[in-house]
Amino acid sequence: SNVFDKVPFSEFLIYPHSYHTDAKDKHHMTWRLRERAGVYKEFQLSVSAMGTGGLGLFKELGEQGILVMTGGKPHMEAYITNHFANLRKSKVGVETYGHQGWYDNKFLLHDIMYHPDGTKEKVKLGGDLKTLAQWLRPEGDIEQWKKLMDRAYNRPGNEQFQHIIGASFGSILIKFMNVAGGPSISAYSTGTGQGKTTAARMAFGIYGCPAENTRVTLSKQNATEKAIYNLFGVMGNLPVVIDEMTGTTGSVVSNIIYNHSHGQPPARSTQSGEMSIVGFPWSNIAIFTGNNSLAGLITAVKPSADAEIARMVEFRCVNKHRLPKEEADALFRELSHHWGVAGPIFVEFVVTHLDEVIDLLHKTQVGLDKKFGLKAENRFWSSDYAASIVGLMIARRLGLVNFDIKSQVGWIQSQLLEMHTEIAEVSQPLDACFSSMVASLAPGFIITDIEGGRGSGGKQAYVERPPVGQYTGRLILDDSRGYIMQPKVHEWCAERQIDVKDMMEVAHKLGWVLNTIPEKRYPGKGTTYVVGQIRCYVIDLARMDSAASAAPALAEVVSIIKTGTK
Repeated sequence: SNVFDKVPFSEFLIYPHSYHTDAKDKHHMTWRLRERAGVYKEFQLSVSAMGTGGLGLFKELGEQGILVMTGGKPHMEAYITNHFANLRKSKVGVETYGHQGWYDNKFLLHDIMYHPDGTKEKVKLGGDLKTLAQWLRPEGDIEQWKKLMDRAYNRPGNEQFQHIIGASFGSILIKFMNVAGGPSISAYSTGTGQGKTTAARMAFGIYGCPAENTRVTLSKQNATEKAIYNLFGVMGNLPVVIDEMTGTTGSVVSNIIYNHSHGQPPARSTQSGEMSIVGFPWSNIAIFTGNNSLAGLITAVKPSADAEIARMVEFRCVNKHRLPKEEADALFRELSHHWGVAGPIFVEFVVTHLDEVIDLLHKTQVGLDKKFGLKAENRFWSSDYAASIVGLMIARRLGLVNFDIKSQVGWIQSQLLEMHTEIAEVSQPLDACFSSMVASLAPGFIITDIEGGRGSGGKQAYVERPPVGQYTGRLILDDSRGYIMQPKVHEWCAERQIDVKDMMEVAHKLGWVLNTIPEKRYPGKGTTYVVGQIRCYVIDLARMDSAASAAPALAEVVSIIKTGTK
């Protein structure tokens, strides 16, 4: 009964080492392969492949260069399955982590989990984070990093760059500020060489590699929206730097800013119709750089962009106190060899003093809100300012930087004034949006002297101006009434992400629209144009005409409508 047969099934020696669950709760088993005497490598087999066997299993083995002898497949399957069953009984599965940042009251930075009691635990990384980890490990010397950062940025006139550095420190605090995904920073300049990109990358250097040729910081020119959302999720609570937004369309910028603030990647549907969310949620500060104002790009395609602009702190970078080029080149060349060394010190302090930090964060936010008159609609600005200030306060306490906090507060005050001015210049109020909409749709109006048909004693309406292109509505000159087709209004607003209801309510209060609820009308009535019954918004051209003197945009609309009429 104790007789065993030796059955050779592979020329390769493999044996099980451990098993673990990844960030998506899928199970994997780690095996070791003896390649030659004294040389071993580890590889993973998925439980699904081991469970189903056959082609799936041998495909994964083949990818590792492991071949099975003729007739040995059943024995290989049995060998792997039995070892996996025994290993699961004898060992606890090793959990893997797929994103950086907070896990309850613990924080993962690189592959070290920081605990509230001060202990540190080396953990296993999975998914995309396993690949990105090479750029998140500490490199260089902390004392040299502090010396170089101080030379680079600790002087008057560099407050804009100090804010970016503070936001990078403070990104890990955004989770505690009730702003979901977090605020965005747009640092732009109309020319190159102003230091915005370097400052953003050096700020990320607190936690990881600031170099351009990595996957932990991205250039929009070389990354899709999906890749950006994936990086938001993998970085979790660490700051994310997206360089070179120059040339990006306003609609794409709008999507990224808005989706970032929500803290979750866009949901997609699978072939079976089930909802699929790819990636991890996040709560951090996104730092964008470029040669254009992102607010300007958004409002160019979306006249009413208050929602996006309210989620973004934007400022122009003008470096009037830059270092001489030779000195700056040498400094940043040396600084590029020291990264990821300040983050562990900062994270450890925050994790072990979390209650104190959260209390300081909230008190600072309340103080800044009161000082600058920030309200609920400014919560994203408020969270950025407070996180940056507290980040610098803690970093200063730990001896990591020595920036002047009062100067930072003064810079925020002046920056807020500039931002309010900029928003007033680029944002278009809803009455102006309505005027723009009518101007856009006016070429498609059928303009007649009377309505015609039964209501006009059976008379045929005289067409003062035929429509150009698709029908969009009707204008009747004898009583200054107009009908704008509801689908065309909704289509125009959807393209520009304007709320139809809000816009129509404003127009109704001004008397330009008779009712916010569209009515059933026949735009082609009394004419030879065949247009069936359709819901339309009824406008009062007379009131629009009387208001035109006080509204240049409206005067243009009225002029466009009347062009070509007798």
